[in-house]
Amino acid sequence: PERKSKYEVLIPIPHEKGSLVDRAKEFYGLSDEFPTDQLFTSSTTSNKVYFVSGAVKSLLEADGKGQLHTVHAGVKVLEKNPTKGDIFDYRLRQEGVPFLLPYMSKRLLRLGLPDFSVLLRKRVMLMQDLQTEGAEAAAREMGGGCMLFMLDRAEGETAYLAGWRGTQQLTLFVSKFELQALSHKLIGHKTDDKDDNKSGEKPGDKAEDKGEDKAGEKAEDKGEKGEDKAG
Repeated sequence: PERKSKYEVLIPIPHEKGSLVDRAKEFYGLSDEFPTDQLFTSSTTSNKVYFVSGAVKSLLEADGKGQLHTVHAGVKVLEKNPTKGDIFDYRLRQEGVPFLLPYMSKRLLRLGLPDFSVLLRKRVMLMQDLQTEGAEAAAREMGGGCMLFMLDRAEGETAYLAGWRGTQQLTLFVSKFELQALSHKLIGHKTDDKDDNKSGEKPGDKAEDKGEDKAGEKAEDKGEKGEDKAG
């Protein structure tokens, strides 16, 4: 079989109306100030979207013939997550959130510490179990797809978790390592995998919920182990 190259060629993403960039701006409420010209992909299918610095952008644009092969260039911000129906099928990558969050106005669900802690420990939660005032209604109104769970607190460092809003439940797209670090920082102990299914939630509430849970966990865990060669 053909040996896969350890290098990748990053290419700019089209910006015309109805393009991936245009749809991402609409879905996540990205303001016009967001530098969309710094979004690149490593394939014509745009399965993974990278955000690069202005300097790297200039370097890549100067490489008109695609001869510049990269090992590490940019941070992965979006990744294709096949879904059914009209749901926007690109999810947020946890490591790329800091570059998008300042420009986002949609798909943000603010949660109190009790709900945020449940997600940290369980990685999945039924919408009907949300205790934060107005959170369940807000989640249902947003509709299905990726969203960012924000810890609602008056002061302190911003805490967030990338995840998915399924038919009836919320599921995280965050690696175990990141969850443990954030959990220890906020609530003083690590996540416990043994507790994942003790709260009555069904991991596969619907077909899409089941798929998102497994896909997200696998993708993020692998990413932590160094699979990302270009991000």
